[in-house]
Amino acid sequence: MAILIGNSRVIDFTSLIVAAIGSGRIKSWAVVDTGLTCTAKDHASKAFFREVKHLGNPCFAIFRPKQFGISSDIYAVYHGLFIEMMLGNFMLKFSDVRATALPISGVDAI
Repeated sequence: MAILIGNSRVIDFTSLIVAAIGSGRIKSWAVVDTGLTCTAKDHASKAFFREVKHLGNPCFAIFRPKQFGISSDIYAVYHGLFIEMMLGNFMLKFSDVRATALPISGVDAI
């Protein structure tokens, strides 16, 4: 349950996303202590992404809030919205992006 980004260059995507959020270019995501979270009214702070490396490529692992788990609906919404944000803002910086259907051992903490 992660987002894998195909990339042949070393890019700190978290820094790019944080800068775009700070400049107001990305309005539907926020930076919080636990990672990056969606700000949409119905989905705000229901999950968090943090960038990790997986097999040498950037990967955004999903984390659940401490007080509750992540439903399959929230999983689907968060992954879809995150991929949409990446394509809409950074598509020239990577070759492909995909979501995994199941947790990746050692990466996801849901």
